[in-house]
Amino acid sequence: SWLGKSAAAASSCMLSLLLSGSVAAAAALTATNERPPATLARRPFVAAATALPLAYAATGAYAACLPSDASVECIGVYKERSTDVTREDAKAAGIRWVDQPSFTSCAKAANYLRDARPQIAKWRSSADFTSVGQDLLRVRPRVQAAAALLASNVDPGSATLLNRAAESALYSMDAADVALGFAIRETNTRYVITRAAAAADALDTADADYCELVRFVDALYPETKPKKKR
Repeated sequence: SWLGKSAAAASSCMLSLLLSGSVAAAAALTATNERPPATLARRPFVAAATALPLAYAATGAYAACLPSDASVECIGVYKERSTDVTREDAKAAGIRWVDQPSFTSCAKAANYLRDARPQIAKWRSSADFTSVGQDLLRVRPRVQAAAALLASNVDPGSATLLNRAAESALYSMDAADVALGFAIRETNTRYVITRAAAAADALDTADADYCELVRFVDALYPETKPKKKR
């Protein structure tokens, strides 16, 4: 199917770039969509870091996963984010089907983004990278769905700013996902500490960028607390 071919082609291309040592060429693949300015400096890191998980996925149990699949084997591997993927497409490509999240109102979406803030902050202090990675896989699609709904219900200027903040936060979560995949699967004792430190740094960045997103949400959708009964 087209989905299986797409994942295989992406894995093959990124693997060849990795083997050639061309970080610049890998970075070019990430530049096909506009990114907020805050993420531009992280492009080379994410581009280089993504190649190995794709190479791993090509030989591991799953060549790709759908967003919201919080299985351990999905941490750090390629995510098929096409919005028109059907259950049949996923089955034909050997990808486990998982329903994607949605929100029925802006109030629920904004409250979710606010409520997730302490949860994401805890990632930074956890030494259990596997649990953090699975939690990230559950949270990231919800953040994307919530932010998309909120951006579609404000004026164009505000929507642009909110979308940029959301893209930055999501981009950082993707980088953390990749770094966690490295840290979890590293077996060489020479690199275990380095991988762990890289994962911790990526989680710090994800938390900081998420805080920026929540600030925009608070400004556009102020929290309404229920009135106290007299």
